[in-house]
Formats: sequence, structure tokens, C-alpha cells
Amino acid sequence: AVLTLPALDTSAGARLTGDLWWDTEATYDVLCAEVSTDGGATWLPLPFSTRAPHGKQDVARSDGRVSGFNGRVWHRFAARLPASAATSVRWRYTTDARYVGRGVYVGAQKVASRDTLLYADARPADLARVTADGWTRERD
Repeated sequence: AVLTLPALDTSAGARLTGDLWWDTEATYDVLCAEVSTDGGATWLPLPFSTRAPHGKQDVARSDGRVSGFNGRVWHRFAARLPASAATSVRWRYTTDARYVGRGVYVGAQKVASRDTLLYADARPADLARVTADGWTRERD
């Protein structure tokens, strides 16, 4: 399953933030954050950090992946995006045929440069540009 945000001009630098929840079979069912600056010809891992609601420290996800059980709480995530005229971000969720857990949820995503909001899930026009292959939109 692949969830892809629209290509954005992040030439001035930008940061992706949002909420993330996961309950998967550890190691075998993995959510990967990936980034492309060449129109999707190549995708590279996008390192990010997560923080639990009452967490005092960020947890670095230098490989751009989460898997396993997160305690059934929403985590905040943040990632620095590369400077590019057309940066695309996608979330890719892969599973095996056994024990899938409850899955993964991604929400409240925003991409912002220093003083400009480039993308927000909360803006219907932005959300309409998201490509969701194998993902289901939740109402809550």
C-alpha cells in the first residue's frame, strides 16, 4: 500500500510533520517513509523522528521505518525534507501473509518552510491531490 503526497517545491527547505500510529507484526510488516526529488524515478528512505504523547525525547528513525507495536497511542513525527523544486513523499506499507496486526494510520500531515505552509491534510484542495493506493481514508 502506498500513500503519496503531491510534489512540492521545497527549495527553501521544508519540514514534514504529522501524526503516526502503528500496530504491526514486528519486522515483517513495515511502514517506510520515502522521498523522491526526480519525479518518482527513485525513492530513498526519509529519516524521521517520533514522539509519544508524554514522551520527553524524540526517537530517531534513521532508516525511515517503523514496525511492531507502538503502545496504541498516536505519535508525532517530523522529518526534514531535501531542498528541491519537486519533492515527493510517500508512505509505503508492506506486509507478509501472516499476522498483520491492526495496521498503520498517518494523519494531520503538514509540509512547511520557514514561513509558508506548503501542504496540509486539513486543506481539502491539498488532500484531494494525495494518491492513496491500498489505503483507506478514516473519518476521524
